[in-house]
Amino acid sequence: MTDNAPATTTLAAVKPAESWMNRFFKTQGSVLLIFFSVTLGIFVLFIVIGRRVYLNMFKPK
Repeated sequence: MTDNAPATTTLAAVKPAESWMNRFFKTQGSVLLIFFSVTLGIFVLFIVIGRRVYLNMFKPK
């Protein structure tokens, strides 16, 4: 009396077909990430420049 378990097979993962809409949304996500990164960088630059100008207003000349 041996307890041999039958070998179980796993199915291969089903990959959805690549459609133009999938590519569009993937590209749109990348474009938005780049846009917001650039915008955040510009805002940080404005804050640094504005802080420098503001502090220089109170320095004696």
